[in-house]
Amino acid sequence: MIHRLRGRVPSINSETFIHESAQIIGDVRIAKDVSVWPQAVLRGDDKNFIEIGDGSNIQDGCICHVTPDFPLHIGRMVTVGHGAILHACKIEDGALIGIGAKVLDGATVRKGAQVGAGAVVPPGRIIPEGALAIGIPAKVVRELTEEEKNENVHNAMEYIELWKRDYYKEGDEI
Repeated sequence: MIHRLRGRVPSINSETFIHESAQIIGDVRIAKDVSVWPQAVLRGDDKNFIEIGDGSNIQDGCICHVTPDFPLHIGRMVTVGHGAILHACKIEDGALIGIGAKVLDGATVRKGAQVGAGAVVPPGRIIPEGALAIGIPAKVVRELTEEEKNENVHNAMEYIELWKRDYYKEGDEI
């Protein structure tokens, strides 16, 4: 469902997939080829916004929210794994947020980085470009290989193919 909140209306590119059980509320800006899967909640209120770049996917059960001090920026070709929570943070292009991970207020996950399943990135923490961070609190344990960084983007491409193949039918409105 798509909801207006305090006069703020989501802006959604026509070439996206929003599952009917997902909740898109308030100032949420969704670019081309984005997919938002069942039970995901994206709420852009508190005088701030959520912005999702081309080709990113927000998987089942994710929660995405903002604060008055911080918007939520999700770059291009980002994968946000099942049940992850992104709260008023920045996720740069080609990053991957693992299943059940949490990235909190003012934190930044740089380009091509990975936050492991179940990890918690504390407020204000920066995960460097191309790094793997795991644990509670999340700590960088190593650099990703080029193959792993490429796999992050490949994963996002697979989600674009998935919704276009399995959910979009010729003649349907996108």
